[in-house]
Amino acid sequence: MLQLQSGDQASPFHLEGVELGKRKLVNLDEYIGQYVILLFYPRNFTVMCTTQHCKLRDHYESIQSAVKPLGRVVIIGISPDLISSHLIFSRKNRLPHILLSDPDGVVARRYGIKSVSDSDNDSVAMLQRITYLINPSGMIIHRYEVTNIEEHITQLEQDLRTEMSRN
Repeated sequence: MLQLQSGDQASPFHLEGVELGKRKLVNLDEYIGQYVILLFYPRNFTVMCTTQHCKLRDHYESIQSAVKPLGRVVIIGISPDLISSHLIFSRKNRLPHILLSDPDGVVARRYGIKSVSDSDNDSVAMLQRITYLINPSGMIIHRYEVTNIEEHITQLEQDLRTEMSRN
């Protein structure tokens, strides 16, 4: 399985999900012209996933300020969870960003995201925790394997600021 890397064009997709507690159909191409943080994560309501999304929520304004005045950063999370789970997870945690459902792993496979077994239940396949930073022309400019959530958010903000200083 080939993993998309920095310098590759982001693979387009259409998925259903949730934004601001409401159902939404998302086409990645509609965000051409904006920076996109695309994160693949194992599943809703786990400790690390909840921490990751809540940290993104808490840093949302500083992430947005990194690209002002040129626009905004679209944050999209993708997991195998069903839309009903995303609705509850998004509302419970007051998430300002998009959560998409990829229950069959079609989009995850296009990006080369591997499944890993849940240590509590070997029959449950979960996605690796991988984030992509995509520039306004749709090119992947950074790929992150996430192990430390706080360091990851700080790195995303720093990389966005670096990108803006080049423009």
